[in-house]
Amino acid sequence: MKVGHGIFLHTEIQRSITIAAAPDRVWHAFRQIEAWPRWYPGVLAAAWQEGEPWTPQAVMHLQVQNSLRQTVTSRADVYEVTHDSLLWENQSPGLRTLCRAQFKASPAGGARLTLQKRYRGAAVVLLRLLKARQEAMLGRGLGNLKQIIERTADGNPFNNA
Repeated sequence: MKVGHGIFLHTEIQRSITIAAAPDRVWHAFRQIEAWPRWYPGVLAAAWQEGEPWTPQAVMHLQVQNSLRQTVTSRADVYEVTHDSLLWENQSPGLRTLCRAQFKASPAGGARLTLQKRYRGAAVVLLRLLKARQEAMLGRGLGNLKQIIERTADGNPFNNA
């Protein structure tokens, strides 16, 4: 969104974590959006609405409690899926969030998961004030996912999701 003299309202956050599990296990666990509320703070519900999960043009609906403790429902469109990354965009009133998850083998063993969020829109003005809170939530979420995956010796950590 352009405001004033060519100023774009945007901000971004990114966090990475190494998980002691094969990259394909991390990839599989992350892709189970119905389980996101179990590990990502603020996600209340996530479900596929259109298309095959994690294919271009698939649509998910998310219900989250934002940093202001308001419940917001958003639509997320999947744009790109490769062997090691996912790209989707959440759309909610006043805010669009481009999200990228990348999965790589870690040189130290296990998998390196990086989650990046690029925000744009009128709500970014407020989001910039709450950026530290958003970064902390992202870090907690990745830490929670790491614990869940590492506690599960093999198979799917979300069998009961």
